[in-house]
Amino acid sequence: MRKKLFILSPIIVLILTSGIMPFLPRAIPMHNSMWGEVDRWGSKYELFIIAGLSIVFNLLMELLYYINIKIRDYNVEGNKREKQKNFFYTCGIVFSFLIVLVIFSIVLEVKK
Repeated sequence: MRKKLFILSPIIVLILTSGIMPFLPRAIPMHNSMWGEVDRWGSKYELFIIAGLSIVFNLLMELLYYINIKIRDYNVEGNKREKQKNFFYTCGIVFSFLIVLVIFSIVLEVKK
């Protein structure tokens, strides 16, 4: 179940990002100052860079898991290996969820 969600989470992020594109103006706030003022405006297509980070992060988690198996824990029993795999998958899923929160906070800022 986690493996499927791990694979689907970046795809869901990209689908949600492309789904909100028609509703956004050309320029959207990309960074806020400490006082809540917009520091930088960017193109709405820059959201795809943020969404792409979830793919990069999930690939990195998969790579780190296999490096962990091959180099460090080659002779670890199956139960501990399964716990490690679930940890890496959960990290990827949580990161994708955080990316969705960032994208929708930008959308809410635009709607103000």
